[in-house]
Amino acid sequence: MHDFFDKCIMKKRSIFFAKFFMNTFTKYIAVVVSSGVLLATMGFVAAQTDTTIRPKPIRTDVLSRIKLIKDTRRQERAQKIILQMDNINQRLVNHYDTVLDKLEAMLKKVEGRAQKVADEGKDITEVTQAVQEARDKIALARRAVVDQDKKSYDVNVLSVTSQAATSDGQNKLVSDFRKQFQTLRDQMRKDLFVIRDGVMKDARMAVQNAISSLSQASAQKNDQE
Repeated sequence: MHDFFDKCIMKKRSIFFAKFFMNTFTKYIAVVVSSGVLLATMGFVAAQTDTTIRPKPIRTDVLSRIKLIKDTRRQERAQKIILQMDNINQRLVNHYDTVLDKLEAMLKKVEGRAQKVADEGKDITEVTQAVQEARDKIALARRAVVDQDKKSYDVNVLSVTSQAATSDGQNKLVSDFRKQFQTLRDQMRKDLFVIRDGVMKDARMAVQNAISSLSQASAQKNDQE
């Protein structure tokens, strides 16, 4: 009866683990979708900004170049897009941090459960190794997230014309900013997705492996009998 109860607990935990990551992935998609207007736009369309995050101020050289745009609405949109670059990066960085916090919390539960399994006289060597590997993967992901948090996606003013007195000059100015925004958007998206599909995925799989190892260690008694 005790073994049956043990198996039920591990099965429920496996189901919980699957649901947790499905919910996490859903929340991640929601974050991307809410920020997606900027990630999908080709230029002068502003995404909604998370007011709980204080963006970095726009560099004075970039701001002075923006003010060469005669259309005040385009000026405002350009400033918003630059601020939103940092805003979206911060939102995804914060999201990654939250996911890693939850993975660490789950790993602590695995360790607590593993100790109980060890107290029952079962071998938890593989569990211990899996937990350590998961900790290493989480630490690696933490470093990548910290590095991402330090990144700035700034307009290269040398690539934006300053000759904006004529109608053609204005068109060139707006076009240059659009190209810069697209380049920065693509680079930011690439950087964020590299983390998501790389170290974040590795950390998640490592924690999942630790849980699987715990399940196998807990079932040892049946094998022995």
